[in-house]
Amino acid sequence: MTRSNPRFLIDTNIIALGIRGNTRVQAQMASHRYDLAVSSITAAELEVYKLQTRSSEVGKLIELFLAEVPIIAFDARIAKIAGRITASLMAEGSPIGFADTAIAATALNINAVLVSNNLKRFDRIQELATLNWDS
Repeated sequence: MTRSNPRFLIDTNIIALGIRGNTRVQAQMASHRYDLAVSSITAAELEVYKLQTRSSEVGKLIELFLAEVPIIAFDARIAKIAGRITASLMAEGSPIGFADTAIAATALNINAVLVSNNLKRFDRIQELATLNWDS
Protein backbone atom coordinates (compact mmCIF):
# COMPACT_ATOMS: atom_id res chain seq x y z
CA MET A 1 0.00 0.00 0.00
CA THR A 2 1.38 3.42 -1.00
CA ARG A 3 1.61 6.13 1.63
CA SER A 4 0.04 9.49 0.88
CA ASN A 5 3.34 11.23 1.72
CA PRO A 6 6.27 9.31 0.27
CA ARG A 7 9.54 9.54 2.22
CA PHE A 8 11.78 9.23 -0.84
CA LEU A 9 11.67 10.87 -4.26
CA ILE A 10 13.76 8.75 -6.61
CA ASP A 11 15.90 10.39 -9.30
CA THR A 12 16.17 8.92 -12.78
CA ASN A 13 19.77 7.78 -12.37
CA ILE A 14 18.92 5.65 -9.33
CA ILE A 15 16.09 3.93 -11.20
CA ALA A 16 18.43 3.29 -14.14
CA LEU A 17 20.99 1.72 -11.78
CA GLY A 18 18.30 -0.55 -10.36
CA ILE A 19 17.17 -1.58 -13.84
CA ARG A 20 20.78 -2.35 -14.77
CA GLY A 21 21.04 -4.75 -11.83
CA ASN A 22 22.72 -2.71 -9.08
CA THR A 23 21.92 -4.88 -6.07
CA ARG A 24 22.48 -2.11 -3.46
CA VAL A 25 19.93 0.10 -5.21
CA GLN A 26 17.52 -2.79 -5.76
CA ALA A 27 17.66 -3.74 -2.07
CA GLN A 28 16.97 -0.17 -0.93
CA MET A 29 14.10 0.22 -3.38
CA ALA A 30 12.59 -3.08 -2.27
CA SER A 31 12.87 -2.25 1.43
CA HIS A 32 11.24 1.17 0.91
CA ARG A 33 8.82 0.22 -1.85
CA TYR A 34 5.80 1.81 -0.13
CA ASP A 35 7.68 5.03 0.60
CA LEU A 36 8.79 5.86 -2.95
CA ALA A 37 7.61 8.39 -5.51
CA VAL A 38 8.97 9.96 -8.69
CA SER A 39 8.44 13.37 -10.22
CA SER A 40 6.69 13.75 -13.55
CA ILE A 41 10.05 15.00 -14.85
CA THR A 42 11.64 11.67 -13.90
CA ALA A 43 8.77 9.82 -15.59
CA ALA A 44 9.50 11.78 -18.79
CA GLU A 45 13.24 11.08 -18.52
CA LEU A 46 12.48 7.37 -18.08
CA GLU A 47 10.36 7.44 -21.23
CA VAL A 48 13.35 8.86 -23.13
CA TYR A 49 15.62 6.21 -21.59
CA LYS A 50 13.17 3.48 -22.60
CA LEU A 51 12.99 4.72 -26.19
CA GLN A 52 16.74 5.23 -26.50
CA THR A 53 17.67 1.77 -25.20
CA ARG A 54 15.17 0.09 -27.54
CA SER A 55 15.16 -2.87 -25.19
CA SER A 56 11.77 -4.44 -24.60
CA GLU A 57 13.03 -5.77 -21.25
CA VAL A 58 14.08 -2.29 -20.09
CA GLY A 59 10.79 -0.89 -21.33
CA LYS A 60 8.82 -3.48 -19.36
CA LEU A 61 10.82 -2.82 -16.18
CA ILE A 62 10.24 0.93 -16.49
CA GLU A 63 6.52 0.44 -17.09
CA LEU A 64 6.24 -1.91 -14.09
CA PHE A 65 8.12 0.50 -11.85
CA LEU A 66 6.04 3.52 -12.90
CA ALA A 67 2.83 1.56 -12.39
CA GLU A 68 3.83 0.89 -8.77
CA VAL A 69 4.92 4.34 -7.56
CA PRO A 70 3.11 7.66 -7.31
CA ILE A 71 4.12 10.17 -9.98
CA ILE A 72 4.11 13.69 -8.55
CA ALA A 73 2.95 16.19 -11.18
CA PHE A 74 4.83 19.41 -11.80
CA ASP A 75 2.34 22.07 -10.70
CA ALA A 76 2.24 25.79 -9.89
CA ARG A 77 3.49 25.26 -6.33
CA ILE A 78 6.47 23.21 -7.49
CA ALA A 79 7.12 25.80 -10.21
CA LYS A 80 7.44 28.52 -7.56
CA ILE A 81 9.89 26.44 -5.56
CA ALA A 82 11.87 25.67 -8.72
CA GLY A 83 11.98 29.36 -9.58
CA ARG A 84 13.32 30.21 -6.12
CA ILE A 85 15.98 27.47 -6.38
CA THR A 86 17.01 28.59 -9.86
CA ALA A 87 17.30 32.24 -8.86
CA SER A 88 19.37 31.33 -5.80
CA LEU A 89 21.73 29.05 -7.73
CA MET A 90 22.08 31.58 -10.55
CA ALA A 91 23.04 34.24 -8.01
CA GLU A 92 25.76 31.85 -6.79
CA GLY A 93 26.84 31.20 -10.38
CA SER A 94 26.00 27.50 -10.26
CA PRO A 95 22.61 26.69 -11.82
CA ILE A 96 21.84 22.97 -12.28
CA GLY A 97 19.38 22.94 -15.18
CA PHE A 98 15.61 22.76 -15.38
CA ALA A 99 15.06 19.02 -14.97
CA ASP A 100 17.17 18.67 -11.83
CA THR A 101 15.76 21.88 -10.37
CA ALA A 102 12.21 20.63 -10.98
CA ILE A 103 13.01 17.26 -9.40
CA ALA A 104 14.55 18.97 -6.35
CA ALA A 105 11.55 21.30 -6.06
CA THR A 106 9.23 18.30 -6.17
CA ALA A 107 11.11 16.66 -3.29
CA LEU A 108 10.94 19.87 -1.26
CA ASN A 109 7.23 20.28 -1.99
CA ILE A 110 6.37 16.84 -0.62
CA ASN A 111 8.99 16.94 2.17
CA ALA A 112 10.78 13.90 0.79
CA VAL A 113 14.44 12.92 0.70
CA LEU A 114 15.79 13.03 -2.85
CA VAL A 115 17.63 9.81 -3.69
CA SER A 116 20.15 10.40 -6.47
CA ASN A 117 23.51 9.24 -7.73
CA ASN A 118 24.38 12.86 -8.56
CA LEU A 119 24.64 14.50 -5.15
CA LYS A 120 27.27 17.03 -6.25
CA ARG A 121 24.54 18.79 -8.17
CA PHE A 122 21.76 18.52 -5.60
CA ASP A 123 23.82 19.22 -2.49
CA ARG A 124 24.04 22.87 -3.61
CA ILE A 125 20.39 23.22 -2.55
CA GLN A 126 20.84 23.70 1.19
CA GLU A 127 17.31 22.88 2.32
CA LEU A 128 17.16 19.65 0.25
CA ALA A 129 17.72 16.35 2.04
CA THR A 130 19.57 13.85 -0.17
CA LEU A 131 20.78 10.26 -0.14
CA ASN A 132 22.74 8.09 -2.56
CA TRP A 133 21.70 4.44 -2.41
CA ASP A 134 24.63 3.47 -4.63
CA SER A 135 27.34 4.34 -2.10
